[in-house]
Amino acid sequence: MKRNLLIRFTLKVIFADMILNWILGVLFAFSPILVKSWTFYQKLEWLPAWLLVLIGLGFLVFAAWQTRILIRNKISPRELIFASIMALGPVIFLTWFLLFLSLPLFPIVRILLWTGNLYMLFLGIWYLLLARKNP
Repeated sequence: MKRNLLIRFTLKVIFADMILNWILGVLFAFSPILVKSWTFYQKLEWLPAWLLVLIGLGFLVFAAWQTRILIRNKISPRELIFASIMALGPVIFLTWFLLFLSLPLFPIVRILLWTGNLYMLFLGIWYLLLARKNP
């Protein structure tokens, strides 16, 4: 009973995350120049638009996977581990970028990125704990 409640809660979290991933995916994949202008207060020549498109495609593929999970209305422990890896992997890179690169980010963007990073960290840990609870 308790596990069902945790899974239902997790599926609601996945739904909210899926919406966010669809939005970010579309923005990055189809408007990389707009994303650059909204994110950085000076032009970054070394950051190619194709890289942002690639990141956007990653968001879209993951959002499609989340959509599949939600249509089925269930998630297995293996899928929880996959979701955890998909959440925790970017945390490492984003933390490194935020700490060690002097990126010319607008202050609100820096705050949003740190907030998103913490969100992904907690989400990844949540998925792992839930997968471990029912192997």
